[in-house]
Amino acid sequence: YTDWGRALRQHILCAVGVPVSVGIAPTKTLAKLGADYVKKHDEHQGALDLATLTPTQQAEYLNRFPLENLWGIGWRLAPKLRAEGMFTALDVRSLRPQYARQLMGLPGAQLVQELNGTACHDLAPFDRPNRTIMRSRMFGEDTSELAPVESALATLASRAALEARREGQLAQRAILFITTNKHKPGYVAWYEDIRFDMPTNDSGAVISAILARMRTIYNPRYQYHRAGVTLYDFLPSNQLQVDLFEHIRPQTHDSSTARMNAVDAINNRFGRNLIHFASEDLSARWEPKHQLRSPRYVSRWDELPVATPVQ
Repeated sequence: YTDWGRALRQHILCAVGVPVSVGIAPTKTLAKLGADYVKKHDEHQGALDLATLTPTQQAEYLNRFPLENLWGIGWRLAPKLRAEGMFTALDVRSLRPQYARQLMGLPGAQLVQELNGTACHDLAPFDRPNRTIMRSRMFGEDTSELAPVESALATLASRAALEARREGQLAQRAILFITTNKHKPGYVAWYEDIRFDMPTNDSGAVISAILARMRTIYNPRYQYHRAGVTLYDFLPSNQLQVDLFEHIRPQTHDSSTARMNAVDAINNRFGRNLIHFASEDLSARWEPKHQLRSPRYVSRWDELPVATPVQ
């Protein structure tokens, strides 16, 4: 496994140009420890196999690993554990799972088991669908006008629906949220749950439902600062089931799917968002200012640095 890890690291370095480290172990937590350790110790040549070490050797490595660098333990939890006399990964591994759960909850008990070689976190495929899809944005400037808010929500809803289509999912519900500035007096937040008449990933249907609900809660007395759209309660797009009262209409679903597939195909070929809904263009005042954004050298020709000869 060590030879395989080193060969993998070398292949990625040659093919992609990115240096990586490889940790090999029976659990994710131990594998991450191994990968983090070899980043700072060149003698391992980028790969460390903790699974083949003796218990004594493994304990030596864990004793070198600081407590706060453990997966799941950050700067907030580390002081609490240090007060209990724990300073390294080996100290955490020695905890009784029941006591670890008292100190850190269920993740703490799982952490102890993982450090002892019992896997609690399964491997997950990269293509696993999301349970929720959220798109949110802070406005470039606070606004009390409806047009910028509608434009922002329409854009965010369209992006969320596009992601649902890419994952092959149909949303049954959505959440619209909008807030004022929490750093100013009179902070207010609205959260509206929306149930679609029919599961959908059609940008038009999502935008229509979101904007209709926004108009019911809009109040020009408030200065809106942030908004977002969350899609959830998904069904696979190839498993739409009809109902007794014909709320689910297969013909409407098929027409919607064909339309959005055509739009996505055109946008993929000729440019992102070339075809979009008119409500996304109601106003541009909500868009972030990007005044402090670093130049995008790798994606924008007009932002490349210009070299001029010295006279």
